[in-house]
Amino acid sequence: MADQSGESEHVAEVIAGLMKAWNAHDMHAFAELFAEDASFVNVNGSWLERPDQIEASHRIVHNSFYEDSIAEIRPAKIRIVQSDAAVVQATWQMRGDARRPEPRDYVMTLVLRKQDEQWKILAAQNCSAEDRTSRHLASGDGASLPARWPGSDHPDVKDRIQAAVAAFDEAWNRRDKTALARRFAAEADFVDTSARWLQGRELIANHIIHVEVPGFGSPIRTSGVEKFTMLHPELVVVLVRWNLRASDPLSVVEGMGLRVVQDQGQGWQILAAEDTLIRVSG
Repeated sequence: MADQSGESEHVAEVIAGLMKAWNAHDMHAFAELFAEDASFVNVNGSWLERPDQIEASHRIVHNSFYEDSIAEIRPAKIRIVQSDAAVVQATWQMRGDARRPEPRDYVMTLVLRKQDEQWKILAAQNCSAEDRTSRHLASGDGASLPARWPGSDHPDVKDRIQAAVAAFDEAWNRRDKTALARRFAAEADFVDTSARWLQGRELIANHIIHVEVPGFGSPIRTSGVEKFTMLHPELVVVLVRWNLRASDPLSVVEGMGLRVVQDQGQGWQILAAEDTLIRVSG
C-alpha cells in the first residue's frame, strides 16, 4: 500500500535509533526500540526474545570485542504494508571488532508494528556471509524437526501456515523453480544465508534453485514453525527453523528463517524473508 501519511519517515527514525544506540554502546536504548513480544535472530542464528534478553545479549559483546565498534545502519527499503505494519531491509557496515577491525557488511530484515502511535521492532533477523565461529553443527547438535509449535488461538491460520511452509520445502526438494516462485509474492524480498538480497519472485526462485541448493550440496530441506504473530487476518510474521541434509549423514546445516506472509486471495505467499545459519562456537 502507498505511504500516504509519511510513516516511512517514522520507521526510518527507529532504524536511526538502532545505529545511535549501537555507536553509543547503550544497549538499554537499543533494546527499548523493540516491542515487548519481539524476536531477534543475530548473525550466528541465536534467537533472542523480548527486550530484556536482547539487551543482555548485546551488552555482553559490547563490553568485550564490540566495545569500540562503529556501525552504519541504513534502511535500504521501507515498505508500509498496513497502516500499522512495515517491513524494512536495512544494510549494515560494522567496523572496529577487536577480533578483526576491518569493515564487514550485513543485511537485516525487520518487521515493525505501530501501537499507541509508536513504531517498535516486532521481529528482526540479521545475517553475514562470514562465519566467525570455530565449528559448524554436527549430527546430534540440532533439535529435532518439526520444530515446537506454541499454542494458538488461530488454529485455522496455524494449519494454513504449516501447509505453506511444507509447500516451500516440497518445491525446494523437487527443485521445482515454478512451484517455488509461486510461494513468493510478485515483489517479494529474500535475503539468503550469505547476505545476498534478491528482489522479485522469479529472481528469488532462480537463485535458490541454481545457487543456494547446489551450494549446500543439493540437500533435502525440512522446516518447522517456531512462532507466529498475526498482525492482521491476512498478514502474519512467522519464525521458522530449518535443516538441510545432504548425502553426508554425519553433518547437518541448520538455520533460522524470518517470513512475512500475506494472503491476498491466492493462499499464503512470502512477502519478505531472510535465512540465517545457526553457527556453534566452541
